[in-house]
This record gives sequence, C-alpha cells and structure tokens, in this order.
Amino acid sequence: MKESNDILKKFGNKNPFSVPENYFEDFLKKIVEQTAEKHVSFFEKTKPILYFAAMFAGFILIFQLLMPLASTQTTSINTQNLASNQTEQNDKQYREFLLENIDEESMIEYLLAEK
Repeated sequence: MKESNDILKKFGNKNPFSVPENYFEDFLKKIVEQTAEKHVSFFEKTKPILYFAAMFAGFILIFQLLMPLASTQTTSINTQNLASNQTEQNDKQYREFLLENIDEESMIEYLLAEK
C-alpha cells in the first residue's frame, strides 16, 4: 500500500495521455480520403492477365523447343528396338524355313559332317 502512495505522490492523478487538437473533427474527413476510390489505369487492371499470358507463352515456347530433342531420343531408342526385333524375327523365320524344308536324315548328315 505504501508503494502505491509513493507512486501517487510522484506522478499524481493526472492522465498522461491526450488527444490531438481537432482529432474528432478531422477524423471523418481522413477516413473518407483514405477509402475513396482511386483511378486505376487500364494497364494496372490488365497487368496480372498480361503476366499470366507471358508465362503461358514461355511454357509453350520451352515445350516446343524441348519436344524435338525428346522425340529424337525416343526415335533412336525405337530404331534400335526395331532392329533387334527384326533380327529376332528373321532368325525365327529362317529356323522355321529350315525345319520345314530339310528332312531329318539331311540334318543328321550335316551335323555328323561338322565333327
């Protein structure tokens, strides 16, 4: 209790806060000025759309530049696969042809002649 009396003696009952002069008279004016609509140019309104269109065009351009590279790699891989598949098919057809057209005796003679 003694502390509070010391504080009151030191500072008194005076309110340390005050309101600036004409604050409440100018308050409404300031609010209206700050919230009033401001003129926005056509460019400012369309800027986000232009940015989006430029970004989209950039993606398409990059996609168009990279697609030929990807298709070239795929084509070379497919060409190799086709060549190996073609060789396997040719070997298979050759074996079938031999088995259909060579009789068993000729095959045995051939195999014995190799040794």
